[in-house]
Order: sequence, then C-alpha cells, then structure tokens
Amino acid sequence: MDQSAMGKRHRDHSTTGSTLKPGRNSALRHYFFGEKGDRKLTIKHFLEFQDRLLDEVMRLEVSVTTAFLYSSTFSYFIIWTGSNL
Repeated sequence: MDQSAMGKRHRDHSTTGSTLKPGRNSALRHYFFGEKGDRKLTIKHFLEFQDRLLDEVMRLEVSVTTAFLYSSTFSYFIIWTGSNL
C-alpha cells in the first residue's frame, strides 16, 4: 500500500527526527522489512512484535532485582493491556 502525499511529507519532515534516510540500515529495519528492505510489514507481524516487546518490558520491570512493582506501574500495565486486547 502506497502512502499518500501527506503521509510522505509527514514521514520525511526533518523536524520530527523520524526522517527516512536512505543508505542507513538498522536492526529494526532489517527485522521488519528483510535484509534487502523489500519485504512488506503486515499488521499481524507488527502486533506480534509489539506483544513480545511489551512482555519483555514487563519482565524487565518486575525483575528479580526489583522484587516489587510500583502501583502506578501495575495500573499502567493493566490499563494498557486491557486497551490492546
């Protein structure tokens, strides 16, 4: 699916810090779009990545070294998880 002209302008707006710079390769670009950058990113693939990322963040947040979870952090996780079911 091609982006609209407005979407391209927003994506490449240099003041946002999120410009698409040709010639640069990152681990995320490789993961999402393949080694050559020719693979399409599906919603399913992105949502699976997002779920794994949230699981990892939660695991790190409640690690053995922490031994407890702040009530505000717990509340955030409950609300975020509930809104993304």
